[in-house]
Amino acid sequence: MITSLILLASLSATDGIFSNGFDGPCFVPGRKLVKTMSVSYGVYPPQRFFLDITDWNNVWGYNNTTAPRVDWPGVGGASPVMKGFPPDGFTCSKFTTPANIASFVGHFSNPSYIAGPNVTMKIVDRFGIMPTPGCIAANVPTDDSNLVSWKGTPNAPSSQCNLAPSTDYWVLEWFTEGACTNPNCIIGSVSYHN
Repeated sequence: MITSLILLASLSATDGIFSNGFDGPCFVPGRKLVKTMSVSYGVYPPQRFFLDITDWNNVWGYNNTTAPRVDWPGVGGASPVMKGFPPDGFTCSKFTTPANIASFVGHFSNPSYIAGPNVTMKIVDRFGIMPTPGCIAANVPTDDSNLVSWKGTPNAPSSQCNLAPSTDYWVLEWFTEGACTNPNCIIGSVSYHN
């Protein structure tokens, strides 16, 4: 029993899933965490199959099926698309900011070519807490509207997600409640940065 508790404590310290002793960063009430998906890019049919989408770099670190992966902040304009995303699912993708984050800014958008249901996106820390009020965008339509905007400085906290240097964060995204009514809905967001 004690060995199991020590193992659980060591896992929670490294993976962030249970870092606060409760739900950690990967929790959305009434929803199921989706850990792997096949991903295409933009309107192109080729896919990367069965990616671990809990790793931010596997989602926005590519923008096609042949180029090498680019770690956070990833490929500018990366447009991953996940077809057949579960209506009650959510993504939770971890990234780590660099020490020199003050020079970084970026945002996500909900592209019109997806033609899918409205989505909600937020960025949280290892405790599942949003660093600033600007870290959530709720019920955003797929019409090229902005989702979460982020920056590496502490100003504009109500309109942008202010990220700290050398810190772990998670991007969560899911369909707005009741927006996806069949098992073939598409989810995808474009990542832009300087």
